[in-house]
Amino acid sequence: MGQHTDVVFAHIVENTVYPTNNGASILDYFKAHPDIRAYQNLDIAINQGAAIVQIACDPNTQEDDSDICNAFIRAARLCLEAGAGAIDINMCGIVGNHYGGVGLMSKPRLCRGIIYAVAKVVRKKIPIFVKIRTDINNDYKNVVEIAKILERAGADAIIILAQTSDKQFDGPFDYDSVKRVRAETKIPIIVNGCINSPEQVKKVLSVTGVDAVMIGRASVLEPEIIYRTIHYIHTNELLPPPFAKESLKQVRKHLFLAEEYYGRYFDFDIYLKQLMSGYAHNILCGIPAQNRVYIANSLISAKNAEEIRELFAVTEKLLDEAPLRAV
Repeated sequence: MGQHTDVVFAHIVENTVYPTNNGASILDYFKAHPDIRAYQNLDIAINQGAAIVQIACDPNTQEDDSDICNAFIRAARLCLEAGAGAIDINMCGIVGNHYGGVGLMSKPRLCRGIIYAVAKVVRKKIPIFVKIRTDINNDYKNVVEIAKILERAGADAIIILAQTSDKQFDGPFDYDSVKRVRAETKIPIIVNGCINSPEQVKKVLSVTGVDAVMIGRASVLEPEIIYRTIHYIHTNELLPPPFAKESLKQVRKHLFLAEEYYGRYFDFDIYLKQLMSGYAHNILCGIPAQNRVYIANSLISAKNAEEIRELFAVTEKLLDEAPLRAV
């Protein structure tokens, strides 16, 4: 999800999530740290609610238990100083050493030490979430044991990517292990893993008994999926996906917000990546078939924001000429 879910993306989905607290202290922090490129996923606007900040070890951290715990302590203190609304500790991997993937889950004592150390720093001021997988492969799964250790060490909630680390994101997904974790722990359990429709959310909630789901890549493809899912859960009414013209309106808003927020640090290549991996599919499906290849190639070859705006104008005319169509 890197380079996709930044502050601008949070603005796009802000009407579909529930705020937890204001971010005034975070704004003050960034006034003292003006280079927003280094902190783009921690910054937040007051009307958006609290930032949940995911932390892990620096790649240069030595493979020593105490050094690893100290790295998490330093990261937790930074989060508190910046006014984060919660900390999410990613046990799915430490980049740069052999604890990548779910390597940490093979060391229960270290897992306990990390959470205990961070909890001691946080002192219940903000929640601590911990993200894990169901384990390395189907031959050995200790996810229930690890979940109990994390709970006792001070975790406030556990996020489970319902896959072993040897599987790709397309599946299969191990909801049975998630269900066992839910049955044997008391803190909130959140399930994650290629959840891409309101119907699937409702099914997973029913099968596992967990407290919540986390929607990841599907929200990049369709930011409105969060709103549609919440609506479906509360009303049992399934709203249609957005029409192509609605997606075009969103991607224009995204460009405006990105330029406004990043200013001279605006990176057009990142914006183009966000456009092509997210909005483009829905927009292209609304364009007459004979024009899709031309628009797709023009999007890929665009060199700056002005060229994209001109292309958006052409695309809008094509959509006006085509019948309304949702994907």
